[in-house]
Amino acid sequence: MGFFLGGLFLALFFWFYDYLRGDIYDDFGFVQKLGVYVGIGLFLLGGSFAFRTFWKYLFLTLFTLGAFLLSLNIYGEFVSLRNPKINEGIAHFNVMRQPQESPEQVFQQIDKRQDEPVEQYAYRLTDLVYSATVHKWEDVADYTEYNHQVPPHENYFLWMRSYFGPADRFYHFCDPYKAIERGVMICSQVTEAMTQLWRKTGMEARNMVLEGHVVAEVEINPASDTWWVLDADLGVVLEHDIQTLEEHPEIVLEKYLNAGYDQEIANRIAGFYGKEGNYVQANPGICRVEERLYKQKWYFPLALVAASTLYFGGDWLKRRRSSIS
Repeated sequence: MGFFLGGLFLALFFWFYDYLRGDIYDDFGFVQKLGVYVGIGLFLLGGSFAFRTFWKYLFLTLFTLGAFLLSLNIYGEFVSLRNPKINEGIAHFNVMRQPQESPEQVFQQIDKRQDEPVEQYAYRLTDLVYSATVHKWEDVADYTEYNHQVPPHENYFLWMRSYFGPADRFYHFCDPYKAIERGVMICSQVTEAMTQLWRKTGMEARNMVLEGHVVAEVEINPASDTWWVLDADLGVVLEHDIQTLEEHPEIVLEKYLNAGYDQEIANRIAGFYGKEGNYVQANPGICRVEERLYKQKWYFPLALVAASTLYFGGDWLKRRRSSIS
């Protein structure tokens, strides 16, 4: 019984070690993996000695869990991340945002066309993403209403992660298609979607964090090192790089006024572009974790069901041979 309980504690401790120290996006290191494997080994060894029917009920539990998670995944394939309520419109910066395009319509138009000039695509992509989404972050009381928090039927691993820190209740998708399907954006989420989509063209893009805002700075012409700033959160294209905009706030002010924002809001936005506090944000590790967890949400239950099926199939064959002999 000591091995059984000790192994369970050891496996859980090392499995959640990153969370306990607050580093939720770290990959498992060698020592952490070893601790989990040793703990599982002790748990299985202790259980087989402590309980006569341990293996039977263990695999029955694993089969039930695997079947449930597979059903949850399949259900999630038919449920949209988008709450239709966003079609009623949500105001941000005194501008009413109401999606004009469905996710399906956006996905059909989202790739750069073969002969489309890069400059034209910059405008089209910014307008396309802006017109299909809304800004919804301030005063959010229920993180499940618009799926700011990833629901379990979408990815139960990401759903579980959201409970280890309030900063993660609004999950930022690396996958731009998931972000657009959900439809609710803040500047950092829509910028991540824009940079990921822009890189599909073969050119560079980066997430520029300003003092109070986040925008995408994208490469327009590699030969001349020309970069533009795309603000799909507010639907504005600025035909200059971030350094130029830092030095000429009047350009920023004019662009946002022309986009329909009032003088007070435009002045506030222009202030975001000041030199103070601007930096490039990059964390590809988070995107690798997301990609892996979307694969593992299928691999994990399939492995549970397969292992349980092999166990019960072997047990049936063993009993059948015994009855024949």
